Amino acid sequence: MAYIDPRVIRSKQALRDALRELLQERPYKEITGAAVTDRALLGQATLYRHYKNLDDLLLDVLSTDAQDLAARMLEQNTVLDEAIALYTYVRDNQICIRLFLELPPDHPARRQSAELFRQLITARYFQREGATVPYDLSALHIIESVNRLIGWYLDRIDEYRPEEIAQMHIDLIVMPTVAATLDLRGDWVKHHAVHSVDT
Repeated sequence: MAYIDPRVIRSKQALRDALRELLQERPYKEITGAAVTDRALLGQATLYRHYKNLDDLLLDVLSTDAQDLAARMLEQNTVLDEAIALYTYVRDNQICIRLFLELPPDHPARRQSAELFRQLITARYFQREGATVPYDLSALHIIESVNRLIGWYLDRIDEYRPEEIAQMHIDLIVMPTVAATLDLRGDWVKHHAVHSVDT
C-alpha cells in the first residue's frame, strides 16, 4: 500500500469537517474557500493543494459520507436493522443529504453513491429464477425508490422516527422487489436474521 503522509490525512479531514460545519450555518452557494480554510485553521493554499476547487471538496465530503453510510449498513444483522441505520443516518445528517439529493443525477457524487449501493444490493440479493425484470433495473429501482423515500422523509423529519421510516422502506421497497424479481442470497441469510422485517 502506498504511503500517505499523516499530515495530508489530517488536513483533508479538517477541510471536510470545516465544510460540514459551515453547511450547518449557511447554504453551500454562500460558502467560500476562504471560509472553509479559516474554519479549518489552514491556509488557502492547503485547500488547493488537495482539491481543485470547493466543488471538489464537496465531492470528497459526499463520497466519504456515502462510504461511511454503506459501511454502517453492511455491519447490520437484519434487513430492518440496515434500513434503520440508513434512516438514522439521514436524520442525523439532513443538510448533507439534502444537498446530495439536489445534485443532478449525473453528478460524480450521485454516480459514486449509486455504485456503492449497487454493490451493497449485489452483496444481498440475486436475481429470482424466472424474473422478467433485469437485475440492473431492479437495483436501479431500489436505489431511486430509496432516494425518493429519503426526500419524502426529509420533509417530515419531525413526524416519524427512523424505525417507522425503515418499516415503510421494507413494506414499499424491499418486500415488493423481493416478491417480484430478487431474492436474498443464501450465504447472507445463513448468517443473518434477514427475515426479521417486522417491528
